[in-house]
Amino acid sequence: MQFYFRKREFPARKNPPWKRKAFYLFPAVIFPLLLLYILPPQPESREPSPPPITIDIESFKKRPPSFTSIERTIRKNETLYGLLLSEGLSTPEVVEVLRVMEQVYDPRRILPGSKIRLSKNGDGLRRIEYLYNGLDGVFVEKEGEHWKAGKFEVPRKVVLVAKEGRIESSLYEAGRKAGIAPKAIMELSDIFAWQIDFSTDIRKGDTFRLLYEVIMAEGKPIGVGKVVAAEVVNAGRPHVAIHYRGEYYDPEGKALRRVLLKSPLRYRRISSYFTKRRYHPILKKYLPHHGVDYAAPYGTPVESAGDGRVIFAGWKRGYGYYVAIKHNATYTTA
Repeated sequence: MQFYFRKREFPARKNPPWKRKAFYLFPAVIFPLLLLYILPPQPESREPSPPPITIDIESFKKRPPSFTSIERTIRKNETLYGLLLSEGLSTPEVVEVLRVMEQVYDPRRILPGSKIRLSKNGDGLRRIEYLYNGLDGVFVEKEGEHWKAGKFEVPRKVVLVAKEGRIESSLYEAGRKAGIAPKAIMELSDIFAWQIDFSTDIRKGDTFRLLYEVIMAEGKPIGVGKVVAAEVVNAGRPHVAIHYRGEYYDPEGKALRRVLLKSPLRYRRISSYFTKRRYHPILKKYLPHHGVDYAAPYGTPVESAGDGRVIFAGWKRGYGYYVAIKHNATYTTA
């Protein structure tokens, strides 16, 4: 009996997918862990911490106080020199202060009644200020061991103010009663000087309105600017002026300026009118008076009626001091 044996082949066993993945992941996890265990730990890198803040209380207490300002008025028979001496400056310091101030402003113009602002701290007087026209001033300030001088401007702003009034006697009195600054009243008279003679043409009951600039500094009015617009109703006839680029025009755009003024003076009474019969104050009899006499205080400026050429200036019998001005081929005034 014969036996035959056949070799039996078995299929190769395959690992499941999850085992194959675990086989590859195992070294990737173990090796970094071993390195961390074997290698020595590295010192942590930190930014240097800022030094602690310390406050020297004693030096803080010794710090000089902040500036304080006072205002002094130069008294009668007192000078700036004497005022600074009374504030603790030595004679050499006062001399230096006046010397450097003279480079920008003459200290001799600072008269009694002037107000001086002084700024001090723990070291004494540090700054001197003098406002000489309400808008501009001069200062002298100490820097180190020496003094320096300069000029400064007061911060300012311009506001518009509207006023109106009714004339009972004169434009000036009515304007002051309405609270208008004297300079604005004078400007109003100058604007309409070619249309209205405010000495002879004004009637009781005439009205006026104006819009003008007021210059403010530190919350107080310190000056008057230009008149922006104005209206004067004279004998029922309105006269309107509008400012534009330094000149005044009516609503139709015509310039108010004419060849001749209607009056050479402002707000003055007339002592004698043009008449054929006037009682002569010297000859004591009635004579013709071919002119208009204006009465004004001594020193009042007399204006020319217009642009022209002086053809005579001197004493003339019957007139006194006489000035004749030729304006053009037609008009000559005196």
